[in-house]
Amino acid sequence: MLPILRRTAIIQPALPSLLHESYLSRMNTECISKINKIGINHSTKTAMEEINSLYQISINEEVKNQYGMLHANQLFLPDDSFTSKELAKGHQISCGLFSSHEFQQNYSVTLSRMSLEAAINPFHKNYLMKSFQKTILAITSKERNALSEIIHPKVFDWLDLKMNPDEIKLSSNAAQKNLPQLRLHHVLALVDYCNSQTGSFNCVNDALRVWQMSGSDTFARISSCLISALDEALETLSLHEKFRYEGPAYKGLVLANGAGPYRLAHMQVGMTYVSPHWLSATTRPESSYASDDSCYSSHAISTNVRDTQLTIVHTKAVKFHLFNDISSIDQGEIMISKKPFEFLSPKTVDAHVLVSGHARNELYCKMKNEDL
Repeated sequence: MLPILRRTAIIQPALPSLLHESYLSRMNTECISKINKIGINHSTKTAMEEINSLYQISINEEVKNQYGMLHANQLFLPDDSFTSKELAKGHQISCGLFSSHEFQQNYSVTLSRMSLEAAINPFHKNYLMKSFQKTILAITSKERNALSEIIHPKVFDWLDLKMNPDEIKLSSNAAQKNLPQLRLHHVLALVDYCNSQTGSFNCVNDALRVWQMSGSDTFARISSCLISALDEALETLSLHEKFRYEGPAYKGLVLANGAGPYRLAHMQVGMTYVSPHWLSATTRPESSYASDDSCYSSHAISTNVRDTQLTIVHTKAVKFHLFNDISSIDQGEIMISKKPFEFLSPKTVDAHVLVSGHARNELYCKMKNEDL
């Protein structure tokens, strides 16, 4: 089952007045209308490719054009207007079309509620298996033991993972005690979402952001085999003490793009925001993708450079890094569940948590007390 999205209340906007604004709004509406008519069947991939070719580049270019018209001093100003929302919606639709296209190269989804094992293409499964094998060889024996306890013993055979007898025994003992363990689809989902090369994390996040922004769940239904398996896997990890984390977290955000002003309008001091998807972050400030001063994005440059540092002063999360590929296993990655965050003034944040002094935007929030 797909998660129920909680929406943030927004201010009623003024109607658009400029031609280029209404043009983007019309494209957004037309594109979403066509996407909503797509069923999940053997024609889904072809139908999505047609919509992608019609709208993805056109919407993306119009978003860039409008964003490029902003003055430099408007880039990091919150904007909750109708125009800003349509700009953000267009940005997200364009991203969703692109990442969904990539996802459907790796998964053949032809039925609603299709399982991940049935949908995943053999070449992609093989790639994930090899990636996870490299990770297991790179981690410490203590980390291998922790993994062994939470993965069902049959998964080692199914993924052809080379574990030693003691590690297999740890897994078998946990299975005999009926402790919660990860099954095959859980491990594949974790390894895929964590992988820095497959782009599947973009598909999951974009699908749920489009749902939150527009109410269209088609992208989410197409990728539900991965979304559902990932949700189940993270909930399972959260049941194990060794994989739980509580404390500060750090995340690099991209706000120097068409969606930035609207997103920022919902991240002001005193506001509450709920992410539609689990939120990736790190326990180490130096590993945040916004940690380097050179990451600042200049006027009207829409890149994947993380121009804003989000510091979550206190949260509960799931340790995630043991499923990363070998390029990112040392980044201390965690996943934060879909809980409300309350945005804070830097003046109220303890000095040891502040990360000031960098040439970038800085935001602070915390998980609401009732969810800690």
